[in-house]
Amino acid sequence: MVVVKYGEALHRELEPLVDAGLSNEEALRAATILAVEWFRSGNRAAIAVWKRADMVLIGGNLVDDIADTINVERVWIAVGESRWGEKII
Repeated sequence: MVVVKYGEALHRELEPLVDAGLSNEEALRAATILAVEWFRSGNRAAIAVWKRADMVLIGGNLVDDIADTINVERVWIAVGESRWGEKII
């Protein structure tokens, strides 16, 4: 049985976007704010009053290497901190 952590596929999806010609910043925007705008989930993808503040601390520099997204150090999901791959209800 192969176990895949929740969201792990996203890391593999960003690299082909960069390989296809998007900058690292454009690929990250495509996975975050542009997706929020497309699906009209207006309470996300910004740190502001009355916005849902999910955040991920990455160990690395995504501007230099998009593959660093796999180096998740800490995760905050709306109500508190989670370990990578752990689901908070």
